[in-house]
Amino acid sequence: MAAEANCASAGLSRRGQRLALIAGLGIAMLFAGSSVLAQDGPRSLFPEGDSSRSERRAPDSDRSNDSWSLPNSNDGYGSGSRDMPAQGRGERDGFGNENSWRSPDRSPQPSGSAEGQTRLRGGILVDELNDRLPETLGPLAAGNGGLGLDLWQGSQRRDIIELLREQPRGQRNPAARDLIRRLLLSSARPPREGESSDQPELLDARAQLLMALGEYDNLVNLLVQIPGLEKAPELAQLQVEAALLADEPEAACPMVRRALSLHRSRTFWPKAQIYCQIRNGEESAAGIGIGLQREVGSSDRGFLNLADAALGVGDVPRLSEPSALDLALLRWMGAGEALVPEDLAPSLMAGGVLLQGLEADQRQRLAEEAARRGVLPLRLLREAYAASSLRDDGGGDPLRQASQAEGPEARALYYQALRRASTPEARGEALQALMDSARQVDLEPQIAEIALPVLEQMDPEPAVAWLAPTAVRVALLTGHFERARAWMEVVRRTGNGSEAQASLVELWPLLRLAGLEGLDPGMTGTDWAETRVSRGAGREGTRALLQFYERAQEAVSGRGGLENASARLRRAVQEDRRGEGLLLSLRVFGQGRMTDISTRSLSEALAALNQLGFSREARQLAMDALVTRGL
Repeated sequence: MAAEANCASAGLSRRGQRLALIAGLGIAMLFAGSSVLAQDGPRSLFPEGDSSRSERRAPDSDRSNDSWSLPNSNDGYGSGSRDMPAQGRGERDGFGNENSWRSPDRSPQPSGSAEGQTRLRGGILVDELNDRLPETLGPLAAGNGGLGLDLWQGSQRRDIIELLREQPRGQRNPAARDLIRRLLLSSARPPREGESSDQPELLDARAQLLMALGEYDNLVNLLVQIPGLEKAPELAQLQVEAALLADEPEAACPMVRRALSLHRSRTFWPKAQIYCQIRNGEESAAGIGIGLQREVGSSDRGFLNLADAALGVGDVPRLSEPSALDLALLRWMGAGEALVPEDLAPSLMAGGVLLQGLEADQRQRLAEEAARRGVLPLRLLREAYAASSLRDDGGGDPLRQASQAEGPEARALYYQALRRASTPEARGEALQALMDSARQVDLEPQIAEIALPVLEQMDPEPAVAWLAPTAVRVALLTGHFERARAWMEVVRRTGNGSEAQASLVELWPLLRLAGLEGLDPGMTGTDWAETRVSRGAGREGTRALLQFYERAQEAVSGRGGLENASARLRRAVQEDRRGEGLLLSLRVFGQGRMTDISTRSLSEALAALNQLGFSREARQLAMDALVTRGL
């Protein structure tokens, strides 16, 4: 009882001090007079420091950070490799372990231009006379994954804004996700103006879509390049929220300081200031801010109670429908156990996965659901699996424990077994079990991505020829067609009659879509269907797969036209409006599972991608559709 009384007394004492500080602040403000506020703006409670843009990293640049390694597309339009060059980037663990890193200055670099204009990085011209934000500036140039300065050539600005806003708020297929990310981050010349507008709607549409996809790091990479962003409160708020969710306060708090002086009447900014003060150890200033928010009747009691808890006043509350600021505070406090994952908005799911203190099984379930919805960079799924703890009763053997587990926990343990295995046989066993489990829960393309680095370390050899069907599937779904060929060669050398050889026949449509011959070069679609049925597959299902394969093969090989496609898509392709055509095509793939999309819509989108120069990505999307349909 005495301890409880002491705690209560301490809490009352803290609140009394806060009220006294508020009262003192109010008196001081009365004496200061309105002229001081008008002249200097609200007093900053941050420590003084450089408010310029902090140095930033380049967008994710290796496979471990959700990047892809794709050879160039046929005609060069898709020539940006999915491996983007690293530019001074260090390693950051999403669960709190950071290594220091330095990067080149990512701020716009002006150079010579016509009078009244400034030329920024990538050749973008900014008109200084109308004070417009450079809406099509981006961190990716054509040489490091960007889609080229002519991305919006021939398109109307209003059309692009509408298409960006109409894009599904999730892309579950890795190839489609990579394309939309590159498009959103590409530096390009502006589209044709059409109706003039002083609002940065095009930049806002790009930023909103990146936020919806959970691409917080890349959203910050985009927005920190934009000069004068604090003048646009919605975009400035997006930068702050994305930076806090990515645990990059150095890209958030300076913006809070600048924007607060311009938009102090907006409720977000005083709360963001409180977060930064707590993070900077300015407890007294944060306490004053919390008290002032209560005095003015702030309706966000959840955030204020959470901020109180961060200062040691009261318990950490469980929040319904938490905001980005709430998640940032929870992450700073290491209080992930207070999160109710079911209450998270899809755009914040990736932020929830990053919370320290969240139970491993909750993290895994949340990561898988976010990946299934297409709102998670896949590196976070890998990290969620890697963070699972082994039980003491399993002898430290994750493969044995995985065989006794279920659901996301089993896949996490299979993944750990895959990474820890010391022999090719053990790795093969773990990879096969992981991919079999992934197929059962409709996550095969996503989990293939995070398993690929281990497969790349395995040499195809006769001792593990039995793994070839699984290895070929992983290689095909991740765009590594030559590695798939190498595994097939191992099976070819082992002779006829092996189970692996029979299983590879099942993959004949995928191999043909990749431009590879199967083990039997003379096999036809009818031969494949009859062989599949003879092994126990349903005849109707096999016929449907064959029909879809034939349509997809026509589309990705250039034989399929767009005669029956929408007039808008046909014109975009015919007039080489690449960005517009890409958005029209990708809109199809983000509509849900591939099984929910008509064969006609899919084949038209595949044909458009192929004709726009993204033939390799089109082939991967076609393979994903076949796998989703039951292959």
